[in-house]
Amino acid sequence: MIKIAVIIPYFGKFPNYFELFLKSCKMNPTIDWIIFTDSKENYHYPANVRRIETTFEELKSRFQKKFDFKIALDSPYKLCDYKVMTGYLFEDYLEGYDYWGYSDVDMLFGDIRKFLPDEKICQYDKVGHLGHLTLYRNTPEINELFKKSIYGHERYKEVLSSNQHFSFTEWFQININDIFVDQNKKIWFCNDFFDVEAYEENFHRITLHVDYNHLQDRKWVLERGGSFASWENGKVFQWKKEKGKWKKIEYMYVHFQKRKMQVNINPFNEDRFLCVPNEFVPYCDVIPIKYRLCSIFMGIWNKKHWKHWWETFRYRIIERTGPVRHAFRK
Repeated sequence: MIKIAVIIPYFGKFPNYFELFLKSCKMNPTIDWIIFTDSKENYHYPANVRRIETTFEELKSRFQKKFDFKIALDSPYKLCDYKVMTGYLFEDYLEGYDYWGYSDVDMLFGDIRKFLPDEKICQYDKVGHLGHLTLYRNTPEINELFKKSIYGHERYKEVLSSNQHFSFTEWFQININDIFVDQNKKIWFCNDFFDVEAYEENFHRITLHVDYNHLQDRKWVLERGGSFASWENGKVFQWKKEKGKWKKIEYMYVHFQKRKMQVNINPFNEDRFLCVPNEFVPYCDVIPIKYRLCSIFMGIWNKKHWKHWWETFRYRIIERTGPVRHAFRK
C-alpha cells in the first residue's frame, strides 16, 4: 500500500470542532498526519496523528535555513504559500513515505482511500489542485519543483519575499499548478469532495473544473439549492433534495471553509451526525424542518451582507483576469 503523510503547521487556537477532525483522521488509519503546533490544549490525538509542539518563530527559523535569501513569514496565514514546499521543508519527517501532502483542519474526512486508490494515485505526480487536501509524489525532483522558473520568473522567490498572500497552492496569479504543467508533470484534477462555498450561509457545493491542456479555461461551478452533510462511521455524505426526496452522495471529505460551526453533539459518543448551517447536530434520517428554515433565513440574511458581496466580487475579478495577466507575463 502506498504510504502517505499529511503535514499541517497550525498556530493559535484550533477550530472548536477539532476533536471531530481528529476523529475523522482516526477513521483513516493507513494515512499519517503530522501536526506542528503551539497549542497546549488537551485533545485526544489518535495513533496516526502525531503532534509536534513548536513555536511559530522556531518554524520560521527552520524554513529560513532552507533558503539563501530572506523569507517573509510574519503571520501564520502566510504559511498557506509554503504548503507546496512541504516535501522540501520537512524532508526529514517524510523518509519512507511514497506521497506527502497538506490539508486544512476546517474539514472532516470520509473514506479517503476509497476515492484515492493506489492504482490511481501512482499514475500522478500531484493529486488535487486546491489547497485543502493535496498529495505530491515524494521524490527529490517533485519536492523541489516549486523552484522552477515559470514565464521567465523565479516565482517562488517572489512569493517568499513578500508577506502578501499569493494563493500559490491554488489558481490566483502564477501558481504551483502552472509550474507542474509547464514541467510536463501529471496532475489529477480530483473533485470528489464537498467543498462548501465560503460566501454563502447555506451549504452550497462549489467545484473547480480544469482542463490540463487548457489551464486558463477553468470554470467554477456553484450548485444551486441548499444542501447538508453527514458524517457516518467514517464516511462523508452530501444530502441533496431531488424530486422531493433527499439523495445522499458520498464524498472524500467536507470542507467548511471560513465557517463558524456550533458543536451540539458529544464528539466522543456520536458515530453519526449531521452537518447543517451552521451546526453539528445528532443524526436523523430526515432533515428537520427547523434546520431547513434556518438555512433559508441565513441565505436571505447573507445576501444583505456587503462584506460577503465584496469578497465574492473581488474573487471573481481576480479569477477572470487571470488569463490576461498570465498572457502578459508570458
